[in-house]
Amino acid sequence: MKHKFDVFVKAIPIFFAAFVLLSSFTLLVCAENEMTPGTVLENNSTMTIPRTLVRGDSGTSLQPMVTETGKISLSVDGLGTDSSGIIQVEKPEGATVRSAYLIAAGEWGSQIPEGSVLINGSAVYWNNTVFSTACYNYWADVTSIVKPAVDIAPAGRVNFTVTETSPYSSDGEVLAVIFDDPDQKEDNTVILLFGGQNPAGDTFSIKLSDPVDKNDSNFAIDMGLGISFSYQNSGGSQVSNVNVNGVRVTSSAGGEDDGFSGNGALLTVGGLDDSTANPLDPYAGPSNPRTDDELYNLLPFVNSGDSNITVFTQNPSNDDNIFFSYFFLKSSTAMVGEGILLSPASGNASVGSQYTLSSLVQDDNGNLLAGKPVSFSVVSGPNAGQSGTSITDAAGRANFTCSGASTGTDIIEASFVTNAGETIVSNRASIEWIVPHVPSPAADFNSNVTLGVQPLTVEFYDLSENAVSWNWYFGDGNSSELQNCTCTYFDPGYYTVSLTVNNLAGSSNTTIREDYIFVQMRPVPGFIANVTEGTFPLTVQFTDESQYTESVEWDFGDGNTSNELNPVHTYSEAGLYSVSLIATGNNENLKLGF
Repeated sequence: MKHKFDVFVKAIPIFFAAFVLLSSFTLLVCAENEMTPGTVLENNSTMTIPRTLVRGDSGTSLQPMVTETGKISLSVDGLGTDSSGIIQVEKPEGATVRSAYLIAAGEWGSQIPEGSVLINGSAVYWNNTVFSTACYNYWADVTSIVKPAVDIAPAGRVNFTVTETSPYSSDGEVLAVIFDDPDQKEDNTVILLFGGQNPAGDTFSIKLSDPVDKNDSNFAIDMGLGISFSYQNSGGSQVSNVNVNGVRVTSSAGGEDDGFSGNGALLTVGGLDDSTANPLDPYAGPSNPRTDDELYNLLPFVNSGDSNITVFTQNPSNDDNIFFSYFFLKSSTAMVGEGILLSPASGNASVGSQYTLSSLVQDDNGNLLAGKPVSFSVVSGPNAGQSGTSITDAAGRANFTCSGASTGTDIIEASFVTNAGETIVSNRASIEWIVPHVPSPAADFNSNVTLGVQPLTVEFYDLSENAVSWNWYFGDGNSSELQNCTCTYFDPGYYTVSLTVNNLAGSSNTTIREDYIFVQMRPVPGFIANVTEGTFPLTVQFTDESQYTESVEWDFGDGNTSNELNPVHTYSEAGLYSVSLIATGNNENLKLGF
């Protein structure tokens, strides 16, 4: 491993020649065993080299790069190496990679060439570069490299080989992987920040969508830092401080516990195999690189009811490079700095209903912004294309209501335009449109009659439970889809009736009544007489020829009647007589007369 002072020593012959030919100047070079890794020349040291390491007076503060919400989890690991090494991902059971990022810190004053860092042999090309505090820091989306390997791997640690083909330009790398994690039952938030530590310190304002509830056993707020060019092998003063809501958390952040004690591998990242136990003495300095592992539990520093959390980080020695930070909030959704937060991060609703989401807009100082137009859009899913605009109220909130006509998952985004004209897009929220759970249908019915003579009109009444559609089959070839209906049977016989009903979920149930309707024939009266005229006294033999008859009643027209089937009647006076026969059958009376 070559340290920074090796470069200085190699420069001596060059500038010694310049000294002989040009003029005299002061040159102070430290011996190798006198220089501490992670430091630059003292102010009273003078040296002229081809690339002068000059600290800028202002830095580029860490800025939120990624805000993800939902049923998610996070894996973070770091590696400081001068050639190659293993960086790991912790994969939860059943999880899949949503996104993955590689963040690299250049050695003091050095730039990392494009493609010089490899993951499993694949070159990494930077999406963002920041120069701050004499360090170049780099950000790359490496989802396309990481996701295929992790998604097919079993749960547990997944190893990736990181190779630095230009090792003396880098202090190390961080791999952050966000998972869609089915084990997460509540909506979580992951916020990844990148940049360079402002010499005056960086303040992060975390806005929660809902106030803190410390009675919620699932609620947690973890914070991790990525720091390079910090050396704490024997303690020392190369430290960074962290305050939360004005209370000191640590005064010993830094060190090289993810690398080794030499320039080019001075890296520490709060992540895998680190503990969220905060330092016992928040004002104590380090005794070794593991005094503080740069992973913090912020829960002790917040109170129930808080909706804002302020985090301050600072490197008072001004020679460490805080280039990465992250927040992982469990059972909560949140944002850092100027932005827009869409909540709830996930939910479900019944098809055919409406669903309302709320956005929260704040500026870089955590102040809620009123009067801001917010644009909403359903960007993907079965109900994509819905959109709308709303103005934030005095509490910085604007709402959007969408509807679901089809089952599936919709993805919704919100955005607003800053005063500087920049469009800021929210986290993505998801809505799963489902068929609501309904009880199983139970088909049942009755009717006004089940027995009668033809033509028999029957009224059918639905008695089903949890039904939204009906299908009747009357047994005579006719059917109906009405809830309550009628059917007229013209032919005698037995008829089987069935009813099938469906509930909202499409489940069906059928009830069948065998020989439920019995249609009887109508009685058909008829008779004959042996004579129809003659002199009185006239005796007549009447003969019944009725069909489907159970009883008869004769009226001979002279005031006499009979219930005999085939009566004999004598007319004792002359005259014209009308004879009638009432035939009774199947509870029906029909009369025939002449």
